[in-house]
Amino acid sequence: MNDAGRKLRSAGFVINCRKPIIKGPIMKSFGIAIIIVLVIGGGALLYAWTGWYHIGATVPHWDLTSGFIEMVRDRSIVSHSEDIRMPDLDKAEVRSRALPHYQEMCRYCHGAPGYAPNEFASGLYPSPPEMTDGHLQEEWNSSQIYWIIKHGIKMTGMPAFGPTHSEKELWGLAALTEQIPRMTPDQYEQAQEANENQEAVAKIVEQANGQCVGNFMQYARQKISEKGIDEDKLNFKPQSVRMNIGKAIIDEFRQGDYGTVVAGKRGIGNKFFMGSVSNYLITHLEKVRCGSSPDLSELVMLMNSG
Repeated sequence: MNDAGRKLRSAGFVINCRKPIIKGPIMKSFGIAIIIVLVIGGGALLYAWTGWYHIGATVPHWDLTSGFIEMVRDRSIVSHSEDIRMPDLDKAEVRSRALPHYQEMCRYCHGAPGYAPNEFASGLYPSPPEMTDGHLQEEWNSSQIYWIIKHGIKMTGMPAFGPTHSEKELWGLAALTEQIPRMTPDQYEQAQEANENQEAVAKIVEQANGQCVGNFMQYARQKISEKGIDEDKLNFKPQSVRMNIGKAIIDEFRQGDYGTVVAGKRGIGNKFFMGSVSNYLITHLEKVRCGSSPDLSELVMLMNSG
């Protein structure tokens, strides 16, 4: 034994590095805990493998299992939604736009004022909450409802609508969800009717615009053909923009290195009409010349950049 060992022995210490430092009751308890975990885990795997567990939706979870799942669900929703900043949802327009989405996708499971959930909803487990009783709205705030709508909840039948809907639509659904318990069946029906009327008007306008463009293109082809221009040499490229139409035309004109711009007037009549788009083109393109033919001037204004 060296000097250091003799000094430690003389002081009352004995060191034996060949024996474990942790021993006695602590080590025994640790070993028992490992055995218990292995037994429980192995038993759970055996239980699952034998098929004894009833996976059917007609047999509810044990209370302990339900409590654990609900705790995991609640904490996950709260944690993931706490940084979400809620926009201004106190607008009838926001809720109105969400109504057809709710009517087509949500009403069958959750119901609506004057509408009970569909029959199949009673066979879902867990049962989807009804929107009209207000319990869900008391449990969750707007940001949390938005998160649920966007991401869904696993193994509950609640789908994620985030991949198929815009942010405005998702927030609209959240706003409508909060409003539904305060709506009577008559108010819900009136909101539906008003929304259907708006959709009908929008559809009529869209059809009219399409017909207008179709008529214009047909008339343009006819006039151009009458002037002896080969249609095979023409490239018709409609612009889908609604704002800054003149700028969009000029950008396309310059990028494509075209020699002539043909700008149609609004409507077909005997009097040539030069609107704001045509004025913009004249102002921003150089070396403008207009068609001198009366027939052609009814339809087009030719502008040559050289």
